[in-house]
This record gives sequence, C-alpha cells and structure tokens, in this order.
Amino acid sequence: MAWCLLMLAKHPDVQQKARDEVMSVLGTSEPLTYENVDKLEYCSCVVKETLRYSRHKSWFRICFL
Repeated sequence: MAWCLLMLAKHPDVQQKARDEVMSVLGTSEPLTYENVDKLEYCSCVVKETLRYSRHKSWFRICFL
C-alpha cells in the first residue's frame, strides 16, 4: 500500500484519473461495496501495476544491495 501511495504522489496525473474514477462510481454518499469495487477498473490497474513494479524493486534490492 505504501508503494501505491508513493507512486500516486509521484504521478499526480494518475492520481487525478484514479480519483475521478472513484468519484464517478461512488460520488459523495455511495457506500463502498464489492459491486462498486468491481467497477473501479482503472484503480485496479494502478494497484496491479504498483505490485508488479514493487516486486522488481524488491528483487533488485536483494540481488544488488
């Protein structure tokens, strides 16, 4: 989760696009449900990409540091 927050902070355009998606699905009063989470396709991609990226960084630290 920390990697995801760091990457979002470094890429404000991605952060804004993810926020826009959350706001369009949830609005200001819609509860967070499994059905709503399934609709967050871009946010899901952001998390998956962060997991992919952080896995390579961990491997690099183990092998080369």
